[in-house]
Amino acid sequence: MQLAGARRMPVPLFAAPRKGNRYSRSRGGSGGRSGSGRSAGRALARLLGSALAWGLTLLVGLGFFVLLSVGLLAAYRWSTTTGFFAIRGIEVTGNHRLSEGEVLAEAEVAPGQNCLGVKMDELKARLLGNPWVEAVSIRRVLPDSLVIHVTERAPLFWVRREGGLFYADRTGRIIAPVEPGKFVSLPQLVLGEDSDHLLARLSVLMGDLKRADLPFDPEASAWIRLSPQAGVEFYQEQGGGRRVSVGVEEWSRNLARLRAVWEDLARRGELDGIASIRAHGATVWVYRGRAQGHGA
Repeated sequence: MQLAGARRMPVPLFAAPRKGNRYSRSRGGSGGRSGSGRSAGRALARLLGSALAWGLTLLVGLGFFVLLSVGLLAAYRWSTTTGFFAIRGIEVTGNHRLSEGEVLAEAEVAPGQNCLGVKMDELKARLLGNPWVEAVSIRRVLPDSLVIHVTERAPLFWVRREGGLFYADRTGRIIAPVEPGKFVSLPQLVLGEDSDHLLARLSVLMGDLKRADLPFDPEASAWIRLSPQAGVEFYQEQGGGRRVSVGVEEWSRNLARLRAVWEDLARRGELDGIASIRAHGATVWVYRGRAQGHGA
């Protein structure tokens, strides 16, 4: 029902949004930006907390490492100075030419020293500085003992060098001068001209001679001479003196021929008066008379 005089208001096709809705959208947008700021703050706080925790862990670890190092250093100093590890016994093995006293003097070690304080590498180096020592092994037997095992170089020859007489090993390498105190009689090694290649094979040749089961001992010779012409030559003083020469070409066969001829001469009783036997190539020469004993 419409009152008289009242004006009729037009009805819009579309209703305008309410102001309340507009304000609600505005408040919603401002709240989103505020929430993002709070999230970033929490992330930064977590990052700072993690960094602080890591730093504290590192600091504690470093402190523990320092304390451990100091403790180990103190323990090492105590163990290397305490009388509990004082050396009371030293066992020396493997020595034949060197006495136990000489080994200990060379090693500079004695009872009373601290077993853990002994520097094994330096002790070993001092012993290897002795020309008679070829190898060394050292071990501690805690709490108060040392075991030193030496391998000595075995002399097999005498060798003349620069007017002096020296001991030499199986390879012909010089060991030490011949001295009256510990004199050992050995065959003299004589080197002929151009005999370096034979000297390089000396150890092998001497080993073959020992295994050849010869009727005589080459190492008991007065001298042994190496030369390209005579090969390996010995001078045996038994039976009035005798030279034995073995050619290095067909070396093994020459050794077998020499053994056969020697045994045949011995069986017939004809060794006496034999001055020289030479086994070279496919032939063995036997010379009667008196041999010359000079090695040169």
